[in-house]
Amino acid sequence: MQEYLVTIEIIEYTEEDLRSIFRNKILRDKVFEVITADSKAEADQVWARHILVPDKAMAYIVLERLEAGEDWTALAAGLSQDTANKDTGGDLGWFGLAQMDPEFEKVAFNLSVGSTSNEPVYTQYGYHIIQVLGHEIRPLTNAQFSTVLQGDFNNWLSTSKSDENSVTRFEEVWTERVPDKPGLADFFQPQGPQP
Repeated sequence: MQEYLVTIEIIEYTEEDLRSIFRNKILRDKVFEVITADSKAEADQVWARHILVPDKAMAYIVLERLEAGEDWTALAAGLSQDTANKDTGGDLGWFGLAQMDPEFEKVAFNLSVGSTSNEPVYTQYGYHIIQVLGHEIRPLTNAQFSTVLQGDFNNWLSTSKSDENSVTRFEEVWTERVPDKPGLADFFQPQGPQP
């Protein structure tokens, strides 16, 4: 630690500064823990597949062909513009809210399992025919849960910041902490004999 303190002296940091950084980090972590204690590690999710086409007329043709009994997977492979999943029948896997276009989600989350959208769904990508294969409360992956936790904390923080009565501002303090000149200037001075 003493070696590190010598190193940070170059940028005009003291042991007190370092302790303050760690104290603030620990406090933030504790507040984060309390605020996100009720966050759920599971969410309502839908398993869907789609066929994406560029225009409404083509979308109606796809719907007609599906009603006539053509195979979904073959139609997706031959017609879908979504190259990421057209060869797997347009399978999007499981997804939760706020992961897809809002118009797409609105339809997908309101379809019953096994049903197909009656009308094409327009998004910025084109026109979708959507079929829901599953709908249930499912556990989140670690990455998804981390995103939920951070989102819940950020929402709380934004709400708290907007409430003028709950925030104490120390505007004058930062001016005492910020140096007038960069502390690294001395560190980058040329060394050795000068021409």
